[in-house]
Amino acid sequence: MAEKRRETAASPDEETEEAEELIQEADYRWFAENYEKLAEEYEGKFLVIRKKEVLKVSDTLGEILEWLRKNKIPPSKVLVETIAPRSFACIL
Repeated sequence: MAEKRRETAASPDEETEEAEELIQEADYRWFAENYEKLAEEYEGKFLVIRKKEVLKVSDTLGEILEWLRKNKIPPSKVLVETIAPRSFACIL
């Protein structure tokens, strides 16, 4: 069976959005796969991750957001995650 082809080429904005989605997915996978190693070093911290690299570490989300603003980095362009302290418990 023949593969259906796209009638028109993707716009540059669509290509950029697709590339950003792939970067975000890769960053999230990298974070999940390396969680234990990251937790040893960054327990209780917030992390900014981009292209499988930790760009910023902070004790507070506010400081992370301020750093992003000062560096003119849209939050949608990075992965912001936290490493919960080992003593942290969730009650569901």
